[in-house]
Parts: sequence; structure tokens; C-alpha cells
Amino acid sequence: MGLHVLGVNASARTDGFTAELLDEVLEAARRKGATTERLDLVRHPFPLCAGNYSVDPASCGPETCVQGPWHGFGKVAERILSADAVVFATPVYWFSVSSRMKALLERMPSMENQGLLNLGKPMALLAVAEAEGASQALAQMLLPLSYMGFVLAPLGLVYAHRKPLTAP
Repeated sequence: MGLHVLGVNASARTDGFTAELLDEVLEAARRKGATTERLDLVRHPFPLCAGNYSVDPASCGPETCVQGPWHGFGKVAERILSADAVVFATPVYWFSVSSRMKALLERMPSMENQGLLNLGKPMALLAVAEAEGASQALAQMLLPLSYMGFVLAPLGLVYAHRKPLTAP
């Protein structure tokens, strides 16, 4: 059985440029024999991190989050944990990742601070920008995810610049 690759779309749009690029990457993985799925974060809302790790690290974990066991975040976390590799994709807003990607990254310490649950898991990072900022957004994902144990796949940083529409 081949690898299972999860694509995480952090765009508010499920049919936008970020989803399009993510779908191309997932299709390439399927051509290599992987099974794939796309997770659109917009379809799985969850509360923002309450920051309890700073006060009590034991209160930030899969079963111990003060917002309930992964309150709303559980389905997202379970899919990340069960994947063999993860492709994280974000649009670029003002030189940064989307708010959905930022919220995901802020909730993910519950998957690493009581044991690196994704240690050694391959990842690829995608950023889609209409202007500048893709490299900054990629770095904003790369650093925390690497710290959480994910490993960047060779050629795993991908960005696309889309030209903005201009008035006639």
C-alpha cells in the first residue's frame, strides 16, 4: 500500500488559486502511487488557541486542552496525525500566511509539546501570492513545523505568483 498524503488548504476559498496548486501537487503524488485527500480548513472551524501552554504545559495536549479534547480541532489533528506526509498550502495576505494557517500553527503545539507526534513526517509547503510575500509565508510555516518534528521534503518549498486583475 502506498503513502497517504494529506493536503491542507488554508484558504477561505475551496476553488481558488491555492486549492488549484494544492490539487496539482496531490495529483502528482497520486501519479507516483500515493493515496491523497484534501482538507479545507474553512470546512473545519475551530477555536483559536487559548495560550495555556505558557501557564501550564500539561494543559496543552491531545486530551488536556482546556477548550475540550481538541475542541473542533480534533478532526483536523487526527487527519494530520494519520497521514504519512502533509502538504500545507496557504494564500499570501500582506506578506504572511492566511489567518487559517496561523490558527492551525497556533493549535498544533497540542501535537508536539507532550511528545513530537509528527516527528520525521515529510512535509511540503505551498504559498500562492498575487504580489510579494511568498518566501516570507513559506518561512512562517517552515520554522514552527520543523520545530514540531516535520521534515521538509526535497524540493518541498513551492510558490506561485498570480498576477492581480487589472481594470480595463
